[in-house]
This record gives sequence, structure tokens and C-alpha cells, in this order.
Amino acid sequence: SINVKKMTAQYFNTLDEIDQLNLVFTYGADVAQRNTEEHKITLFQLFSFYVKIYSSGERWLYAIKAFDDLEGLDIYIESIDITALF
Repeated sequence: SINVKKMTAQYFNTLDEIDQLNLVFTYGADVAQRNTEEHKITLFQLFSFYVKIYSSGERWLYAIKAFDDLEGLDIYIESIDITALF
């Protein structure tokens, strides 16, 4: 059983992909998206950390990674829509 009240980015990264996706799509908020040459990367806020889901044309889920350092958000800052906050 997963204790969501004690969820951290580090613990999230130890879970299997099915549990990770269930948590993201149940509790997460879609924050931003960006594209690279190889992947579409979707950023979610989940509890007190963020999750990046990498997808590609061949595979819907290429990788999933949680992080809690704000430096990981730098590349998304320009694409995050904050107009609803005003």
C-alpha cells in the first residue's frame, strides 16, 4: 500500500511505472509541456514535488522522473501560464 501522505520525489522514483502513473493522473496537475527533437516532456506538480513524463512517437511512455529542486523548473518558466493566478 502506498502512503501518499508521506510521498517524496525520492520515494516516487522507487515505485513501478504503473503506480507512478496512477499517482500522477489521480493527484497531479499538468503544469507545462515542451518538445525536444526526441521527446515530448510533460511536467506535472504532484504533492510537494514535480514529475516529468517523457513520451515519444514510438512509445507513449519513454521515461518518468520526479524531482524536488526548483532548478529543474528553469526550462519551463516561460511556458507556465500563471494568468489564472491574477
